[in-house]
This record gives sequence, C-alpha cells and structure tokens, in this order.
Amino acid sequence: MPKQKSIKPFPYILEEDRDTPEEQTIFYLMPRTVEESSQISGLYSGVLKSKPGFRNADAVDSNAMRRAQIDAFVHFTIGPPGVEHYWFSDKFPEIHEKGWIDVSDDDETTLKYLARDLKSNQLQELFEAADRGFSDTEKKKLNYSDTLSTGSKPSHPDEDTTVVDTVKSSE
Repeated sequence: MPKQKSIKPFPYILEEDRDTPEEQTIFYLMPRTVEESSQISGLYSGVLKSKPGFRNADAVDSNAMRRAQIDAFVHFTIGPPGVEHYWFSDKFPEIHEKGWIDVSDDDETTLKYLARDLKSNQLQELFEAADRGFSDTEKKKLNYSDTLSTGSKPSHPDEDTTVVDTVKSSE
C-alpha cells in the first residue's frame, strides 16, 4: 500500500524515551487522513470470530488483531525517512546484535519486525500521535493541551473549542 507523500511526516519520540537523549528513537509519523483512518478500520474488521454455541458471541482473533496492528503501523503510521536509532530486543537476536540501527520507511520486512518488537502501549502511543497529526513539540508551540478543562478533546488545534452551557437551572 503506497503512502501518501504530499503530507509531511513529523518526528516523534516515545514518552518513555524523552528523558534519555542518548537512547531516543525517532519515529517519523504520517498524519492520517480520514480515508486512511477508514482503511485502518477495514484492517480491524476481520479480527472478530464467532464462537459457536455461546449465544452467538464474538471473540477477538488475537492473530488477526496483531496482523492488523502491524499493517497499520507499516502502511499508515511510519513515513519517510522511517525510524532512526532503534535497538531491537533480544527477541530478534540477529538484528539485536547490530545495536542501534535506522530502518527505512520502505523496508517493510524490518518495519514488521519492529512493530512486533514494540510493547503494546508504545504501539498505541504511536497510533494516537499519528491520529493527532502533529508532534507534541508542535502542540506545545501552539499552546494546545490534549484535554481542555471541559474534558472535551478537539481533533485539531484549530477546531473551535467554545463550550456552550447546556445545563438547565432548576427553578
């Protein structure tokens, strides 16, 4: 699946790496379009499987879920130039031995290994950052907070955040 090259990727550093500059991995993330978000939803549509005999309940096919997450990471999250300064865990000994490496956005095989190497919360953090469409550094420049005092979360810093009081007084 080709990546849309007209949208500029932005650098992102995982929250847990921000206090250790010498060990920071930089992920170049592509801001997601509505169409791409719909395509990602399509990836996840196949993760439910029926469990016969249990009131037609659905269960999550964990293998299908992991494949969908990996595909979303490789095809809709990482943009050029890819990932800089990543050290694979010993789960992948042949790559781990290389130490810090850069992974190009067009090296699909290594990106799939990388997605499998990330912890679930790290992968989720990268997905959420790509959904926001801008880096935390850019967000700070805009003086924008994730959660407003009202608890609402606008999808973009330019979105109108005016809150209308809809509570009726009890007279």
